[in-house]
Amino acid sequence: AEALSISGEITGIQNNVLSIETTIQDPYVLPNEWKKQIIKVTVNDKTKITKFDMQTAEQIDIAISDFKVGDQVNAGAKENIKDKTEFVADYINLYITPALPALPPPPATE
Repeated sequence: AEALSISGEITGIQNNVLSIETTIQDPYVLPNEWKKQIIKVTVNDKTKITKFDMQTAEQIDIAISDFKVGDQVNAGAKENIKDKTEFVADYINLYITPALPALPPPPATE
């Protein structure tokens, strides 16, 4: 099976390379045994970088400088990247999830 994109969390940013921690979904083991892997994704001048605002369903062009560690992204390539640990991104999409309202503090116990 081919893999053309990965999803995960940015764990590091160095110049034009994003380290993205992705979960390897293995159909033969339980989800809690799935392994995590760091994939190094290179951004070049052809990479389309956008953010998707889930509240407004808008896709907005952004720059690599808009990424920060902890962001959830989806990165794609023009080639099969199934067993690769690094690739040049054709596109990277940043997901903006609406902020959840803060939970009220638990009632004080006496």
